[in-house]
Amino acid sequence: MTGPKMFSLVAALAVTAWSCSGHIADTWIDPGDRVRVTAPSLDLDKDVGTVASLVADTFVVEMEDRADALDVPFSHVTRLEVHRGQKSRAGAGALIGAGAGAATGLTVALVSCAGDECHLDGSDVTGAVVLVLGAGSALAGAGLGALIGTAIKTDRWQLVPLDRIRVGRSPATPDGVALSVTLRL
Repeated sequence: MTGPKMFSLVAALAVTAWSCSGHIADTWIDPGDRVRVTAPSLDLDKDVGTVASLVADTFVVEMEDRADALDVPFSHVTRLEVHRGQKSRAGAGALIGAGAGAATGLTVALVSCAGDECHLDGSDVTGAVVLVLGAGSALAGAGLGALIGTAIKTDRWQLVPLDRIRVGRSPATPDGVALSVTLRL
């Protein structure tokens, strides 16, 4: 096999292994995971709780807004999401800041150049003023927006594909019963 073909094969296998392992890790639920559950028959609509245990085809969830734990059969769940930490809003803040900064800069430039104030040595420099103020204000706004967005955190939820998860009991171990979670890829 030639070098480029070998490289292509190795790269394809690496990407496949990486994506499959990430998919399995991302769709796994364990006791202690924070979940958001939708099960209309149980009057759950994106209710948040913590998985207390997994039992056969049911998981037990300690809901944040209920006193008692709730047994939730997988067959009743229409949507299940797992909490995967928090993310900052720096990117969104930068975009909002850039837009606001550009609008402010362009407005200031156009108002400033409404009369004959943007003539230099007989040449009209309105375009240059608009460009400089607009771009400079957009950059300043993006920086300020990103800084503010970094301080704002939102939860990151990942959808668990319900057709790919099945919980069942494994053979008993010396310490008791073990559960297995099988994912179909």
